[in-house]
Amino acid sequence: MPAASHHVAVLTDDPAEIHRFLTEVVGLAVHLEFAVPGEDLVRSAGWPPNEGASVVMYGTPPAGIVEVIAIPESLRERITPRIWLASFATKDLDDRVALARRLGFAASDPFATTGEVALRASMVEVGGISWELVGFGR
Repeated sequence: MPAASHHVAVLTDDPAEIHRFLTEVVGLAVHLEFAVPGEDLVRSAGWPPNEGASVVMYGTPPAGIVEVIAIPESLRERITPRIWLASFATKDLDDRVALARRLGFAASDPFATTGEVALRASMVEVGGISWELVGFGR
């Protein structure tokens, strides 16, 4: 069972300004940089087909990380910059999804990412907010 939020994810069309703010004003260090394949963003974020996005994660694991996803140029008129989701890492992803469903929440089937970071995730829309339940490793 999760004990804290793992990270929040933001979508931006100005990753350089977000970087400057998070490093110079907030004081967060870059933790990890990677690319997310377009098909993962179609499945998790509901984006139209795309070329994928660059991601930078700021902060110190295991909790309180800020994930910054650069909206691809081809989608900048279609995707709005915003805070996208709050994520909770859990060792019992399938049990958490089953519990959410028993309680009436529409949790997506867990899916494995295809990119550089190996994880399985389920998306749950609650109160107009995207919540991610994530299990690391495939």
